[in-house]
Amino acid sequence: MIQTVQNELATKMGNWFATRLDKYEAIIFVILVFALILKSTTDIPINTLIVLALMSMAIMYFFNAFANINFDYASGLDIFFHKLASWGCSIGSIGILFRLQSWASYELIILIGCATILILLPFILYRKSKNEELKLFNSRYVLRIILICLIGFFMAYAPNEVLIKNKII
Repeated sequence: MIQTVQNELATKMGNWFATRLDKYEAIIFVILVFALILKSTTDIPINTLIVLALMSMAIMYFFNAFANINFDYASGLDIFFHKLASWGCSIGSIGILFRLQSWASYELIILIGCATILILLPFILYRKSKNEELKLFNSRYVLRIILICLIGFFMAYAPNEVLIKNKII
């Protein structure tokens, strides 16, 4: 009984986030880029805004995985890939946050999140090319995955000296 109620609430939240993800994701990404530029060029304490932006993105990606998918052309495997990639984006965003704040274990978190979506990327691209009517993996979805992977692996493997010199961490 309690599990059913929790599943219904997660689905409701997932549907709510899924309908608003494209709009809010772009706004939060612009805020994040602006905050990172301010952080690297000035001495304004902007870390709280960076934390809020990345945590908001991580929460949106996490709950997006719970949304109902009613596409006629989506198979069970497509839905599984969508859920796993959404959770990978969420974990990757948290790993990037950990790296920007110099918190412990950022390498492991980035590796788990970004490696998950990097492994899924060829399958998603294959499914998208095989089935053109599949709107689940639109170009914005693929761009999101690629950007999080690139930023995550850059943050994980960039030398500390470079990131400190540019005031990124």
